[in-house]
This record gives sequence, C-alpha cells and structure tokens, in this order.
Amino acid sequence: MSDPAEERPRAEPDLFTFEFWSPLATFGGHIALWRWPRLGVAWYATAVFRQGERVVALADEFPLKRTLELRGNGLWADHNVEDPFVHWSIGLEAFALALDDPDDDRGERVPLGYDLDVELDPVTRRELGDGYEQPARVHGEVLLGTDAYDLDGFGWRAHLGLASLAATANGVRTRHGLHGGVPRYTVADGVARPGDDAFGSAVADTPGGRLRKALYREPDGSGAGFTEGWQARPY
Repeated sequence: MSDPAEERPRAEPDLFTFEFWSPLATFGGHIALWRWPRLGVAWYATAVFRQGERVVALADEFPLKRTLELRGNGLWADHNVEDPFVHWSIGLEAFALALDDPDDDRGERVPLGYDLDVELDPVTRRELGDGYEQPARVHGEVLLGTDAYDLDGFGWRAHLGLASLAATANGVRTRHGLHGGVPRYTVADGVARPGDDAFGSAVADTPGGRLRKALYREPDGSGAGFTEGWQARPY
C-alpha cells in the first residue's frame, strides 16, 4: 500500500506537475512546481491553451514554504492533498501573459485563475524512478481574462524526486494521455518541439533551465496528452 507521506513535499528537491485538457483537446493546460529546499525557493510555471487563441503563461520564482502554497507579487497559488493518491484541489489567482509566440517573454497581461479538482484512481499509480505518476479526471473552473471555462476532462499528475529530475535533465519525457497515442515531436538540444499534431506549446525559463511542454491530440480524436522537454543549465 502506498504511504500517504509520499504525497507531501520532500526535504530534497522535488517536482509536482498537473496537466489537464478537455475531452476533444480544444482547451488544456499544465502546472509545474519545483521545490528547492536548500536554496529556499520554489519555481512555478503554468500555461493554458485554447484553440485558435494565444497561449497564456507565467513562470516565476517564490520563497519556499513548508506547504505547496505560493504567494508573491500578483500571485496566489495552492495545491492541496484532500485524499492521498485520490483527490487534489488546485487554486490560482494571478496575472499571466498572453503570448503570440511561446518563446516570447513579453505579452499582454491578463488575469488567470484556477479552481480545479483532480480525481485519481490509486490503482493506476505508476512508479517513475524515485517518484510516481497517475492519470486523472480534472474538473472545475479556469478563469482567463473576463472569460470563465467549465472543465470536465482528463489529465495527468506526477511527483518526482531529485534522481528523476537528474535523469530527465537535457532529455525528453513523453507521456501517453488517458487514452491517447504516441505524439509526433522533434528533439533538438534536448528539448521537445511539437509536431504536426501538437495543439499548443509553452516555454518556461527558470534559473535552472528551460521547460517546454506541448499539448498534443490524436488526429482521429481518440485521445490527447503532453510531451515534456527539460533543458538544464548551471545556476
């Protein structure tokens, strides 16, 4: 049986990720929260994709807390374990940038908010190095500018430790969706770039490197998921 303590933040560096998308993958997004206890900081990145619209993204550094709550200039975010390996709740109130190109570092400032529930089946928990991941059902509300989106779709979540982070540095992880196929992508300089079936991508620059995530969907509509590339650099 899984130990509920595994869901808590670790004394060593670790990474929490959450991903979500609508049933037809016309709408989706991701959250990544790195914790660096010895540095006393947390790196946070999130992005939302909408068909035919600009990607909305933010990435920043925050003082580390014992919990997964973040507070900073114009941002509040929290990630709570309601039931270990079964249910998480996620909240966000922030300002993000609407970007014409994912590689841009300037864009239109827009409000972004999450009120999401991540429902998990503990039986589907899969070991991943010194961490684990699970497919999910994700439902709730995403606030974007003056618009509110009701989400009832699919997703993924993971909690990785230092060894898994080191193993993926300058490499690429690929992930199946809840019932999706293998995405097409290209790899250059250790970074995954979306292929023809990518719905959208976002780039987050942190002191430790660059994360690129791409939401893909199968052309026949059979599923969707994310690719993930991490290019490390000294800090």
